[in-house]
Amino acid sequence: MQKFKRYFALGKFRELSLSASGRVLNIQKRKVKSEFCFCSSIPANGLAAVYKYPEEKMELTAAYIKAGLEQNERCIWLVPDFQSAEKAKNLLSNSDLDIENRIEKSRLKIIPLKEKDDPSIKQTETSRIYFDWKAGNPQKEIIKFIHAGNWRYLRINLEVGAFGKSITTSLKELRCVLAENMPEKKIRPLFMIKEEDLSAEEVFNLIEAGEKLVIKREGKWKFLKIKQESPDKKFKTLIENSGDSILIHDMNGKVLEANHVACETFGYTRSKMIGKHIKDLRTSIHLIEFGQQIEKLKQTGYFTFEMDSLRRDGTVIPQEVNNRLIEYDGETAVLSIGRDISKRRQTEKALRDSERKYRMLFEEFPGGIAQFDKYGTIIVCNENFVK
Repeated sequence: MQKFKRYFALGKFRELSLSASGRVLNIQKRKVKSEFCFCSSIPANGLAAVYKYPEEKMELTAAYIKAGLEQNERCIWLVPDFQSAEKAKNLLSNSDLDIENRIEKSRLKIIPLKEKDDPSIKQTETSRIYFDWKAGNPQKEIIKFIHAGNWRYLRINLEVGAFGKSITTSLKELRCVLAENMPEKKIRPLFMIKEEDLSAEEVFNLIEAGEKLVIKREGKWKFLKIKQESPDKKFKTLIENSGDSILIHDMNGKVLEANHVACETFGYTRSKMIGKHIKDLRTSIHLIEFGQQIEKLKQTGYFTFEMDSLRRDGTVIPQEVNNRLIEYDGETAVLSIGRDISKRRQTEKALRDSERKYRMLFEEFPGGIAQFDKYGTIIVCNENFVK
């Protein structure tokens, strides 16, 4: 856990290690930012929390319910059994809130999902993620409490498990269940996810899906979210992951940036590519066109053309090039996107060859050949037909 602590001290980390039932979840090569979790306010669409021990779940749920009661919201605390219900009530009673009064006025309902405090009654596994909204006494009690009276906001805690599907999928489905049963109500759910059910990839899937995810480390609940990249970094990431050859050069033709496809296309390393003049990457027939293209770019802002590019080994690559004016490092520059059109050129050549062959056969055929339209008018004919 020292690795985890060190990176959290920096406010961001490249690798997150979470111990989970003897296994370690590693999140690598992804930058994540942490923030101190506030329990006094829940985001409008709810909160997802990762817990390791039952005590952590009880602690956060108590803070979540307490904050809701302080803001006069209606609250439902779902617990596994009657023993947990008493513990939940005691946790809330230790605060300054008059819990009995809140219960009496239907502001708070603590509902055990196990109907009887009987160890012989096995709790169904599915109750960890969903409960049937149309069957069973606990479920009926929940529905009755939800639809009784007028209220502005409702808080409810729900356990989310995988059960053969991803946590992200399960969470999405559970949100749909809530929306179907409370279409006109504003709900601020607390989704609890057991750490051992969560893979490293799932963490990022949840965060990227827009979920507000918190986890307890070093005695504090903290938000986890992917650190936002700067626009320049996003731009460079987009360039690097493109399947086309991309160069950025200044208005004089000096290459400022090149992606890996461009380097592979022209046969240079990135260090050799940066600083080259764009004319070094063209065949001699296209050298004079550079100045004309820059002038056209200044007038229109973009320009598309075809040209023969020159590789380091002297071979020629036909490309369709899309040039566009951009701002790069505070200066006007050219974003040049080149696409290899070798196959297109080959197809066009094959078509021309086929047409030439057909024309030759048509003209040199010893007999007369003619094509008529439906009215009997000659559309085309060879010389022998005329004779």
